[in-house]
Amino acid sequence: MAAEPALVRFSERGTETARYAWIELDRPEALNAWTPEMGRQLLAAVNRASADPSLRAVLISGAGRAFSAGADVKNPRELLPDGTPDLSTRLREIYNPIVLAIRSAPKPVVAAVQGAAAGLGASLALACDLLLAAEDAYLLLAFVRIGVMPDAGASTFLAERVGLARAAQLAMLGEKLPAQRALEWGVVNAVHALRRIGRNQPNKKPNSSHEDNHSPHREPFWGAPCWLAVASPLHCDAVPLDTRREIEV
Repeated sequence: MAAEPALVRFSERGTETARYAWIELDRPEALNAWTPEMGRQLLAAVNRASADPSLRAVLISGAGRAFSAGADVKNPRELLPDGTPDLSTRLREIYNPIVLAIRSAPKPVVAAVQGAAAGLGASLALACDLLLAAEDAYLLLAFVRIGVMPDAGASTFLAERVGLARAAQLAMLGEKLPAQRALEWGVVNAVHALRRIGRNQPNKKPNSSHEDNHSPHREPFWGAPCWLAVASPLHCDAVPLDTRREIEV
């Protein structure tokens, strides 16, 4: 049986005494839309980073022109016995555990967002302790457009940052929240030029087998805020029971 393709990249950066994990969603041709296999790889990467005491922080980013467009709607859902699509199993077994792993990580987790962070992509970004955005970034709770509730903790995490009124507005109307307004509302911590957030041009391939996308001379600007996270004690040591219940609902 052929091995599953790598849909999530994991690398370690920093110095010997201040190292951090860099986790990158790597389906740029699909705007890093989630599949079950990608979710499993992301969960494994988050758990690996959390369990390694030599890694002081975690950075999550997306390859190409988007952070993540959310769940891949082209990936067929499993069917329930009555023939209707199963909308809960993937959430319960794969996607919610990712969010819970981030929220309970014993170290700060930073999201670096460019382009779209929609649906599950928005949930992932909002679950992180710090959220950095490129000028072209936006968050979108697109769930209402397909007639479902925001999932993977999105409504809870958004309300924590902006309050119930604004969270309801974004969830019920399905409006885009552009980076600058997100900064003004306190959803993101900083907004930077795309050239300082984005690592590569969309779908750009390495020039040779010796120059991959994680070459040291391609170190992104957003590595720097991870050093701030390394020095910061402000992170979520455990997921409160009420939050866990809201995510699982």
